[in-house]
Amino acid sequence: MFYGDTATSKVNEQKFWDIVNANKELRNAAGGVVGRANAFAPWTNSIDMRISQELPGLFAGNKGVLVFDFMNVGNMINKRWGRINEISFATAGGNSRNFVDYAGMQDGKYVYQVRDQVEDFVVKQNKGESSWAVQVTARYEF
Repeated sequence: MFYGDTATSKVNEQKFWDIVNANKELRNAAGGVVGRANAFAPWTNSIDMRISQELPGLFAGNKGVLVFDFMNVGNMINKRWGRINEISFATAGGNSRNFVDYAGMQDGKYVYQVRDQVEDFVVKQNKGESSWAVQVTARYEF
């Protein structure tokens, strides 16, 4: 049974099947359980670059080195490149991607409440993983 549906109105049940049929992994598991690792996040590419320049030292046998490290250069060029897309963590600590919740029991049948859509991927950004960064290092060797 679907929360909010009546004998004559099956709006929430139709919304449930529309979401199932729109997602290949759900459609293939209709009537059963979605298998483990049946869906994957999109591929992520990240390119890093290092520029290093040796400089003469103040005394004979000394030298300086200036290093520029560019992390996630693609994201520096285009903000949509180099992003890590993933399913966000649920409050219990596991990855979760759902669109229907258990809403109780009625007449010995489960009642389900359908959300508007399946949770989509989010950009991983807690520690700046999907952003570009530059690190500058100076070293003097003697």
